[in-house]
Amino acid sequence: MFLWYGAGNYFVKKLRSNTIAIIVPTLYLCWVDQIALKDEVWHINEKTSLKIFLADNLPFEECLFFLITNVIIVLGGMAFDKSYGLADTYTFEFPLRFSMSLRYNAQQMRAFFKAESDMSPSPVEDIRQCLNILKTASKSFNVASLVFPAGVRLHLIILYAFCRVTDDMIDNEPDADKKKRKLMTTERFIGELFADRDSDYDVKSTVPRSELKIDWTRYRSELGDEEMSCFRAVSRISFYLPRKPFHELLDGYRWDVDGKTVENETDLLLYSNHVAGSVGVLCVYVMMYKSGVRLNDNDDYKRHDFVIGKARQMGQVLQIVNVSRDIVTDSKTLGRCYVPTEYMDDKAAELKVLCEDRDPWRLGTRKLKKYATRMIILANRYQFESLAGVGLLPYEVRGPVLVATDIYRGVATAIEVSSTYPERASLGKWDKILVGINSLYFRSLKYVLHAKCKLS
Repeated sequence: MFLWYGAGNYFVKKLRSNTIAIIVPTLYLCWVDQIALKDEVWHINEKTSLKIFLADNLPFEECLFFLITNVIIVLGGMAFDKSYGLADTYTFEFPLRFSMSLRYNAQQMRAFFKAESDMSPSPVEDIRQCLNILKTASKSFNVASLVFPAGVRLHLIILYAFCRVTDDMIDNEPDADKKKRKLMTTERFIGELFADRDSDYDVKSTVPRSELKIDWTRYRSELGDEEMSCFRAVSRISFYLPRKPFHELLDGYRWDVDGKTVENETDLLLYSNHVAGSVGVLCVYVMMYKSGVRLNDNDDYKRHDFVIGKARQMGQVLQIVNVSRDIVTDSKTLGRCYVPTEYMDDKAAELKVLCEDRDPWRLGTRKLKKYATRMIILANRYQFESLAGVGLLPYEVRGPVLVATDIYRGVATAIEVSSTYPERASLGKWDKILVGINSLYFRSLKYVLHAKCKLS
């Protein structure tokens, strides 16, 4: 009754899967018990037996015991999921992160007893919007995110959705003046979000007692429903994120708004750092916070800078792979080119074809493939270096990080092995599954016993 009080509604919502989770092990245990009793591996005391048999050598009380035990186990799992899920969703109401302290356990018990009907539906709706954005915008990241622990995955999705909608606010706006106004809206929001920070990497260990001073009424008049959901969602987790990566992200948006050209590989690395290296840093902060691990243990700033540097590098690598894959897409849909102009035979003519005429195929598949291959070579130069930071991440996210990087690496391989330049290279569903299994259960073994992360 105790478990049902807190988790009964969760059980009912997932009735089909929970019923399977109870019935299958119950039938298995009954079958094993029947074999054991028949072969006299153990015996039932006849004095305490009800002498009711559901099948040969299968007493009723044995079946009932297995059934009740499995119901308790499943309900216990539901109870944990409920308290953990509420704490992840309502960060202001449940501000403590994971630890072995009595305060954290008391918070989780409070979440267990809390009825969802008493909570605001807004955070749930905002998260649902973020999930929809992820499913639509990035199949690769959507698949990779599935192997992260639930709490880490949730906050990574929120982060991804915010970056996606703020990028789309600019990309999908054809008018130059409106682009700038939308960029200013995002700049103002980020300024309000981090107004109380003393330095670039100043973060909070718990949700601040005072609410953020954000003019939501104004944003409601400037943003669509999807954008508002992402802005609200990221505001709920911003307390443990640093402000500098967000400002770097804005630098990447300014690059696009100003129509800057990528002249050389240095420019490509710089742009990739703005739009993806910054996100890599934020992802590390999410993983560390949600895993209860301190990145700056005993003021070890060298360790912090090393991990952050490798996260930036990994973000740059993934972005360069994206650029090499999206030469045609960027040209057709956005009229943009991120191919370094130093690769081009005739800079002016080729930029006109890609950005003004939006006819990338006129360059020919051989030339497009050559550009993509050169960028992949650049990405490969930093790929293995960036993995050096994986061993310093919490144990539970090392495998998932490898899955994410290897799926993108698979996209690069698909481009390299193709006889022509594919319009948008991708991995099939089963290829992603195989890559995930290999990365999660085999490649990650290299990092399992490497380095140590201390719980705070």
